[in-house]
Amino acid sequence: MMTQAEKRALFERARDLDLTPSEMLRRAGSSYDAAVESTMLEYLAEDLERSNAEVRKQLDEVMGRVDVRLAEIKRLREGR
Repeated sequence: MMTQAEKRALFERARDLDLTPSEMLRRAGSSYDAAVESTMLEYLAEDLERSNAEVRKQLDEVMGRVDVRLAEIKRLREGR
C-alpha cells in the first residue's frame, strides 16, 4: 500500500532509470542488505556526533567572545 504521491514518485523514478516500477522494486529488494544499512547508519550517527561536538565547541567560543563584547559595551555605556 502506498499513497498516490508515493506511487507517482515511484513511477517517476522508474521512468528516470528506464525501468518498469516492478523491475525497479525487484532490484531494490534484491540488493537491500540490512547489515550494510546498519553499518552506514552507525557511521552516519558517529559522524553526526563528531560534527555536533565541533559545532557546539565553536558556538561556545563565539558566545564567549559575544559575552566579552557585551561586557565592553556595558562598560562604555556606563562611562567607565
